[in-house]
Amino acid sequence: MKKIIYNIIVCASFAFVQACSPYYVATQPTNVKFSRPVRPSASHIWIEGDWNWNKQNRMYHQSDGYWTMPYRNRKYNPGRWNTNRKGHYWIKGRWK
Repeated sequence: MKKIIYNIIVCASFAFVQACSPYYVATQPTNVKFSRPVRPSASHIWIEGDWNWNKQNRMYHQSDGYWTMPYRNRKYNPGRWNTNRKGHYWIKGRWK
């Protein structure tokens, strides 16, 4: 029984690490500028679109930006490209 539980934990850990690892590309994709819709109110802020990894064609695809109400006492950190010896990868934007 212990062996089965151990194997399940090892497999789950491996799946978790794979899901969290970044996807690398040799060159950053070209940024496409989308037209912004009309701002819903003066309180809304614009969130630029993120880059999402497509597993089928192994490429990043840019998503549209959107207007949203800011979270109270939080700041939005926009996504950005990061580079290391393996290549370029996208770090998604998030609220802090």
